[in-house]
Amino acid sequence: MINKKIFFLKRIFDVVISGIGLIILFPIFVIIGIFIKLDSKGPVFFVQERAGEDGKIFNAFKLRTMVVNAEKMGLGHEIEKNDSRITRVGKYLRWGIDELPQLILTRRTEYHKLAREYLLLQNNLSL
Repeated sequence: MINKKIFFLKRIFDVVISGIGLIILFPIFVIIGIFIKLDSKGPVFFVQERAGEDGKIFNAFKLRTMVVNAEKMGLGHEIEKNDSRITRVGKYLRWGIDELPQLILTRRTEYHKLAREYLLLQNNLSL
């Protein structure tokens, strides 16, 4: 019973904080989106399938920091120092700013247990 209450309170906290964050960051996302579009061809967001709780697959959103189809070039999903696939704007976004759109996932309840999902998908493992 306490676990359900704690989970419910945590969920409310997550939704409220992510909502406030999205409202505050929206103008910044627009500006960054314009810079991404001016810097290179392709979408503003990079969308990638990831696995969440119980192996449920969902789409994760990040600001695009690399050229389109970068995972099919060079080292694939690995990144090397001074990687030529990283865009000029992407160099600055890779400090963690590119991850901010994941607040959308928090609002959609899909952002759960993401610490290891990427590795698991890359190795075709399940949670």
